[in-house]
Amino acid sequence: MLVETSDFLVAIHNTARYGVSLVELSKFQKDLATIATSEVLPDKEWFHKIKEVAQIKDRKGLQTLLKEYRNCFTHLANYPRKTMAIIRDESEERISAADLRNSDISESIAANLREFHFLEIPSSIKKVKLWKIMRELLHTAQCKCTKEDVKEFSLDTLKEEIKMLENAISHDSQEVRRCHNDLQYGNIAMDKDGTITLLNYECSTHNPVAYDIANHFCEMVANYHSETPHVLDYSKYPDLEERWRFVRVYLGHKEYFPTNAELERLLNDVEKYTLASHLLWCLRGIISNYLEVIDFDQEGYQRKTFIVEVTDFDYMEYARQRFQQYRLRKRELLVNSVH
Repeated sequence: MLVETSDFLVAIHNTARYGVSLVELSKFQKDLATIATSEVLPDKEWFHKIKEVAQIKDRKGLQTLLKEYRNCFTHLANYPRKTMAIIRDESEERISAADLRNSDISESIAANLREFHFLEIPSSIKKVKLWKIMRELLHTAQCKCTKEDVKEFSLDTLKEEIKMLENAISHDSQEVRRCHNDLQYGNIAMDKDGTITLLNYECSTHNPVAYDIANHFCEMVANYHSETPHVLDYSKYPDLEERWRFVRVYLGHKEYFPTNAELERLLNDVEKYTLASHLLWCLRGIISNYLEVIDFDQEGYQRKTFIVEVTDFDYMEYARQRFQQYRLRKRELLVNSVH
C-alpha cells in the first residue's frame, strides 16, 4: 500500500505547478497510509489542502487530483464519484423539505441509498453501532441536564429502555450495512438533470439498513428552513403507499425483483426502527440545548464536544416532540416484538 501512496504523491507532483516540492507533498504520506489500509475516506477539506500545497488553481486540476487518487487507491475504485461527494458539480443544489414528497425524487433517493449501502469497503467490520452511540449520548445527557430534564425525559431509566428496545427490534436476519444515519433533505443534493447526490457522512456507521430508512422517513416531517424549524409535523410522515414505493425501489435496485414478503418484512422493521430514531435524536436535542453537540469520528464514536452558536432552533422542544412520538408509537409497534 505504501507504494500506492508514493505513486499518488508522484502523480500529483507531476500535475502540480512548476517549483512545487515533492517534499512538501510528502507531508500527506501519513494520511495516505491510513487511507490505504483502512476504510476511512478523506473529506473535501483534505483534498483542498493538497490542492493548496500543489498550487492547483482550477477545477480541472482538482478533478485530475481525484482521478489520480482513484487510480492509485484501487481498493476504493467501487466508490462512485458522486456518492463520495468530494467534488460536487457546481450546478447541484440541496433539495427542499417539500422535494422529499416528490415521488420521482423519493425513488431516486431510495436507489442512491441502496447503492451507498452496497459499497464494498475492505476490512469493514459489520458491527451495529446504533446502540453504543445511543448509550454514549444518554451518558452525556445525564451529565449535562438539570434534575427537571432528567425527570421529564425519564433519563434515569432510559438505559433500561434502550436495552429493552434493542432486544425487541434487533434480530439475526436483519441486513447490516454502512449507513448514512442522517438522511435529511439538507444532506441531499440534486443537479439540473435531476441526478441525486447523498452528502455529509459525519454520522456514517454500520447499522441495520432498516434504521437508515426509518430515520429518513422521520426526517420527512421536518422543515428546518421554516419560521419554526424545530416544530415537527407528523401529519407529513409518509403514508403506507409512499413507504411501500420507497422500499420497493430500494430493494428492487439493480433489476432485483423483491417478493411481497420481503417488502413487508423490511417495512415492518423500518417502522420499529423509527422508535430508535426518535430516542437517538431526542438525546441529541437535549444535549444541543446546552450549547454543545457530539462530534463523531468515522466509526461513529464520540470524539469531543464543542460549542455551537445559539440559533432560533429550540432544541429542547424538538427533543420533547421526538420523545412524545416515541411514547405514542411504542405500544403499537412493539406488540409481540421481543425476540
